[in-house]
Amino acid sequence: MKNVVLLLADSRGMSTFPPVFQCARELKKIGCRVAVITSSEIDDQNLKENFDEYVIVNKKSFTYELIFITKELLKRKTDIVIAFEPRDAKNAVIAAMMKRRCKYVYYNLEVLDEENVDAPGNMIRKIKFALFRKMESMFLARCSCMVIQDEIRMELAKKYNLSHGNTFLIPNSYNYLSCNHSEINENNTCSVLYSGSLEEWSVKSLIEHATRFEQLSLTLSGWSRDGFINKYISGAGVLNNIKINLIKYTFTDYIEVVKKHDIGLVWYSGKTDNIRYISRSSGKYFMYLSCGKPVIVQNLPGIADDVNKYKLGVVIESLDELNEAVDHIRQNYAFYSDNIAKHYPAIYAYDAVSKPFVGFIAGL
Repeated sequence: MKNVVLLLADSRGMSTFPPVFQCARELKKIGCRVAVITSSEIDDQNLKENFDEYVIVNKKSFTYELIFITKELLKRKTDIVIAFEPRDAKNAVIAAMMKRRCKYVYYNLEVLDEENVDAPGNMIRKIKFALFRKMESMFLARCSCMVIQDEIRMELAKKYNLSHGNTFLIPNSYNYLSCNHSEINENNTCSVLYSGSLEEWSVKSLIEHATRFEQLSLTLSGWSRDGFINKYISGAGVLNNIKINLIKYTFTDYIEVVKKHDIGLVWYSGKTDNIRYISRSSGKYFMYLSCGKPVIVQNLPGIADDVNKYKLGVVIESLDELNEAVDHIRQNYAFYSDNIAKHYPAIYAYDAVSKPFVGFIAGL
């Protein structure tokens, strides 16, 4: 039995990291014992069965986190360590240099880009960025393989000098959850869901266009750490036609929320490389489709190509086109729903697309 340790320092909640708990589940299927070291609490008890051990790291400081995880990795009898984000690569690098018999994997979920790093007065940020980048590349040099979401994300990583000769491409997807409902939920109207971050970087342009969505039933559901959305919740904004939901759903409840809506909206206001080239890294995109919901997506590389190729929904250049896109999907709902049922299980479902990677892990 292989002992595998997964590293995830982010603290948003395990349900927001499907590659982590799904990877654990697939590894357990091949007989691995899987532990996770994380700051992310189990916010859905249904996910707990994917892990044999759950170790919480208190987020105190850069140094504390690094020392704690290094000690954990060095004292354990571990065969494989899988780091999921740049911060996790940083936390694993010392152990990777010292514990040579263990195998290491970089399952890259975020590309650490350089937004604002050159702005005046950001010397500390520049130094920290350079240090993180160096530690990340040192960890990758010790890895047996790298995982990233698709060719576009792989090329983006190369821009920041992150590449590996043995790279697996696994979308940030879910297993197929749908019963293929090919009709809209009720009353021949379409309810649209945007889920995920409700912070300024992600939804500013969406909020600014709110007055143009008067005929839509639009729900914004997710989390906000910058307080941007709060003034609209209090009624000071122009969102009478939009429902805002800041409830922290469990993974199970999130699925039910998506299923109650008809169309999933994928829109990003951010302009960093990590967002411009989001491609098959968009979690909301895959949740909508896994529940059988047609999508309206921004014209971004990769994600727009897939929607057009497989006829999974509508691609728009501007939010000015949103009303028209919703109406088009409403009139052709069964067509898009049937295409999702046809293509998703083969090209996106996590248990299918992760098989080459899981087989590689089994052979380490």
